[in-house]
This record gives sequence, C-alpha cells and structure tokens, in this order.
Amino acid sequence: MSGESPAKKARRVSLYTVIEGESLPIDVEILDKGQAFAKGKSVTLAEAKSLWEFAQQGRGLSRLPSLQHEIATIEYCLKTCKFSDDGAKYLKTTLGLGSEPAPSPAKPAASPSPAKPNGGGYYKIIDGVKYDRALLEMAEGFAADGQISFPEAQKLTEAAEDGKGITEIEKGTFLYILKIFTFTDKAKAFFMDFLGVKPADFWSHGSFYKQINGVKYDRELLETAEKFAKDGQISYPEAVQLWEDAQDGRGVTDIEKATLQYTMKELKYSKKASEFMTTMLASGKYKAYYKVIDGVKYDRELLEEAQKSAADGQISDVEMKRLWTSAQDSKQVTAVEKATFKYMRQTMKITPKALEFLNSVLK
Repeated sequence: MSGESPAKKARRVSLYTVIEGESLPIDVEILDKGQAFAKGKSVTLAEAKSLWEFAQQGRGLSRLPSLQHEIATIEYCLKTCKFSDDGAKYLKTTLGLGSEPAPSPAKPAASPSPAKPNGGGYYKIIDGVKYDRALLEMAEGFAADGQISFPEAQKLTEAAEDGKGITEIEKGTFLYILKIFTFTDKAKAFFMDFLGVKPADFWSHGSFYKQINGVKYDRELLETAEKFAKDGQISYPEAVQLWEDAQDGRGVTDIEKATLQYTMKELKYSKKASEFMTTMLASGKYKAYYKVIDGVKYDRELLEEAQKSAADGQISDVEMKRLWTSAQDSKQVTAVEKATFKYMRQTMKITPKALEFLNSVLK
C-alpha cells in the first residue's frame, strides 16, 4: 500500500471502513445497500440477488477471489441484518464461490486465480465424475428461488468462458446442472443452444420429468419400465436394472422413488420382481445382483440357491427344475443365468436325471 497514489488512497479510505474489529475493511456502499434493504423487514431473495450483483459491478467477483472486501461485507450483512430464508440461502450458497483466505492488510493481494469454494477444492467429485465446483454452487444459488432464469443462465455461461472458451469439465458441469435444476423455458433454450445440444440428445421428448395428474415423475425411468412391461410383466432382472438406473450415482431421489412406486401400481411385476422392488423401496439395501468369479459374472441369488440345494451332496432333478423355473421368472433365461447353470454343471455334483434335464434346456 506504500506505493499508492494520493488519489487512489483517498478513494480507498472513503470506500472502506473497519467495523467491530473485522479483519477486512468493509465496503461502505454495499453495507449501506444491505442495511437499506433490511430496514424494518427481512431482506428478500430478489434483494439478496440485487446485493450480490451490486457487489460484483462487472468486476468478475463470481470467478475471482481477489475482491475479499466485498465478500467480507456481504458476510457481515448476513451476520447483522435480517434475511428471509431463501435470501440467506442464496447468498450463503453464492459466497461459496470466493473463499480463499484474504490477504493480510499489510500485503498486496496475490494475482487473481480461479476461485476455490468453501469446503473443498476447485473441483467437486460426484460418483467419480469431476465437476467445476464454482459453477455448481453458482447454479445452486440461482436455483434457490425454484428455477434458474434467463439472465442467470447467461451469467453461468459468462463465468465459464473467462476468455479461454469452455472446457470439457465445464461442459460436463453444465449438462449436470441442466439435469438436476429447473430452468425457465427461455433459460433452458439458451443454455442448450450454448452447449450445442438438442432436447432429443439430452431428455426423452424434451423433458427430464413427466407430469401425471400433477405429480412429477422421472421420464426416462418411467419409459424404461414401460418398455420392460411390454411383453406382459417386468421380470426380476429388469426390476434390478430399474433400481440400478434409479441410483445413477446420486442415490435414489424422492422423484425416482415415486416413479418406481408408480410403476408398481400401474405395471405388472413378476412375483420375484415385486418382492425385490418392495424391499428396495422400503430399505434401499440389497446384495449385488451379480457375483464375479474369475472375471465372469454369475447370478448371485441363483448361485446361492444352487449351493443350498447341493448342501446334502448333490442337486436332484426336482431341485434343478425348481432352479430353472426360478431363473425364467416367467421369461426367457438370460445369458448371465445360463452361464450360472453352466458353472453349476462344472463345479457341483448333479444327479444323472437332473444333468439330463439341464443339458436339454441349455440347448
């Protein structure tokens, strides 16, 4: 600061003030605006957004952590002014975009570098996929009022471009944001045009959700279940597939759970499939469907049934037929189930009559 010109020093002194021992000078203009919003009432979500935009003033605060005084001022407003729940949530979420420790007042600020959000590094890993943490948290803040607007979608894309174009990680982050947050129609169209994707490339029939009688369901999950049920019913392997699709790395959401419950009411499940899905919806826990031995996938449940049948020394004809019926689940036996029967034939003792039956059906 010793090399500052008198004019620059005068502006800095007039713009910032130190209050109650705060480690950073407080921006007087931002504080005045925040206190004006809070006068006699709570700061609304719209006012919180206005305060954040005023703090940025075109200076790129959403991507650069160097303007620590402005960030400190908004944090001070949150501590000392009354905010509505959604207004406070918006600012707290958005403040996650600039949390690198502030430089000491006696030292000049370091050169600007990409923001590192609160609670983690520059990236956020979700199910092994790397996303841009700042963009995710920025979108989360914009969506606090229920949806991301067109101006907010523009700000997201401007934050990503930062003079270098959009990276693959940023594009993947935007696709993820499109999937998990609600956009206005105009914002969605702008966002997808920016990414160069068409609705058909991303959502079936242009919407991630399908509304039935005012209830929102997962469109892709519902259409997969309807496809499985076209031959009369959903089999056990298909029910397992539906559950695994619903988890898609994030765990089963309330909408996905409601979708699966809806399919159980509206579509026919085999007995085994119904029991499985009922258990999963109630507890969310089950053993892995497959058991891998020497790199080969086998049907875990079928294999365990066979091992129980062979516990007395061998698998009888009656037991083998029961195993085959169980595998069919009223449908054709799958390739994995056939491989499991072949593994039984190689590793377990089977009566001659049971072996004759097994060889005939495996043909």
